[in-house]
Amino acid sequence: MDVFKIANYVGYLHCDSAVKIAFPGVQALFILVQTYFLWLHAKDCVQLQQNITRCGLMLTLSTNLMLWMAAVTEESIHQTVVLPEDGNSTHSYDIRAPGGSSSCNCSHSACAVLEKAYYYLYPFNIEYSLFASAMAYVMWKNVGRLVDEHNHHSLHFRLKDVLVGPAVGLVMLVAGLGTFVIYKVDVESGEPGKRDTALMIHYVMNTVAVTLMSVSTVAGCAIYRLDQRDHVSGRTPHGAWM
Repeated sequence: MDVFKIANYVGYLHCDSAVKIAFPGVQALFILVQTYFLWLHAKDCVQLQQNITRCGLMLTLSTNLMLWMAAVTEESIHQTVVLPEDGNSTHSYDIRAPGGSSSCNCSHSACAVLEKAYYYLYPFNIEYSLFASAMAYVMWKNVGRLVDEHNHHSLHFRLKDVLVGPAVGLVMLVAGLGTFVIYKVDVESGEPGKRDTALMIHYVMNTVAVTLMSVSTVAGCAIYRLDQRDHVSGRTPHGAWM
């Protein structure tokens, strides 16, 4: 999304601020460094420089929440429909210029495609920021935590158990993309019959997906509670706060 944003904003450099290119560039760098950090150190229980580590993790968490709020706000502004002064027609609000005007024209022909493309990627960045915030919070809780050796269990690896989750998730992803494409095509066609059918399919798919996710979450919580093995669930030792 940040690459598309930068390529799009390059076309407006002749009449707009260069800060709009700097921000997605810094954001892309932050996401890459953070992903590398979480990939390597998500399971670490830091025992040295605990206060500095907690401060850094809270700063990371706050930055992710800021990026999440900014993405939600930009996506909402893009979806906002405003009435022009004559009141005869509606148009989408343009965030490139004050008041929704589009007097600043792009210098290359790919701007329209890039702008439409990166708006479809907003949900992925929003979800990434939320997941990264949750992982930063878990790492903050694990600072100073000591795990006993006897808590480690031998795990039995079975391929079918590992593939069930990703397979079901892939099916849901393909089904969601398929219904979304049908929804966009049929709604924009303007035919009332196709429009109603597309809306029905779209909302039924969302209802089924949310229901399955909720049932899976409840089942997972129940299995976790009924599991007789020892769990590392205690709070961070008081000595870690010293």
